[in-house]
Amino acid sequence: MRLYRAGRSYTVTAPATHRSFDLGSLIPRGRRNESVIHDVVLAGRYVAFAIGADSRSDRVYVRDVKAGRFVARAVAPVVAEPGIEVGDSREARALALTPIGAVVWLASYTNAPNTAVRTQVVALPRGGAPRLLDASPAGGGIDGTVLAAHNGRLFWLHDGAPCSAVL
Repeated sequence: MRLYRAGRSYTVTAPATHRSFDLGSLIPRGRRNESVIHDVVLAGRYVAFAIGADSRSDRVYVRDVKAGRFVARAVAPVVAEPGIEVGDSREARALALTPIGAVVWLASYTNAPNTAVRTQVVALPRGGAPRLLDASPAGGGIDGTVLAAHNGRLFWLHDGAPCSAVL
């Protein structure tokens, strides 16, 4: 797999099949100037990325470039937590991807009435629904710099302690 970037645009190519995919093609024409593709990661035949715009919610996608189809999508990057209302600002960042097409990311959001920020570790198994793995108030708990996927296992830090999950 090869990833090419030109300005704000990304193209992923599978050399063996000569298939390519422009990630920007997912952004509606009227929103191309305000939407941003970010956190693009490759693993095996898969590419995962997020698309977001200003205060709107990010969306997370996983595409099998070799087969030319999507294997997972998350319209909202956060998972509802009991007793906590999610506000308007939602962000996915620090994506990590497994070679089987499962993705994990850190989701940040404000709770209503948009005052306190929370951070989640969210996993999206290939073909499944988003799953909450961990959550904490932002600024404490989940380390936003350590998130990894290896051999189908996900890793992160919470209060300095290593955490992991299998998809």
